[in-house]
Amino acid sequence: MIRILWEDSDGRERVSHATIVNISANGAKLRLDEKIPVRSYVACNDVLLGIVGRASVRYCNFSKGKYEIGLEFVSGSGFSNGKPSGPKTTQGA
Repeated sequence: MIRILWEDSDGRERVSHATIVNISANGAKLRLDEKIPVRSYVACNDVLLGIVGRASVRYCNFSKGKYEIGLEFVSGSGFSNGKPSGPKTTQGA
């Protein structure tokens, strides 16, 4: 599960929780309850999953009772070859 932030057609900021269907360094396919308009921008910031960035919604299709959206990350997702490649965290002493 990943949390995404986006703006609806009235300009209100929305928060949705989505299931990751697949992901790569430049894109992702998510499944969620809400319809997000094509060409909208969403923000993802999940350091533990290694997915950090801003993405454009390329498609939004209703399937199996949920919406599936395709995202194209503007500067990459931070995800690489099945492993997070985003910022690393360190634990204090």
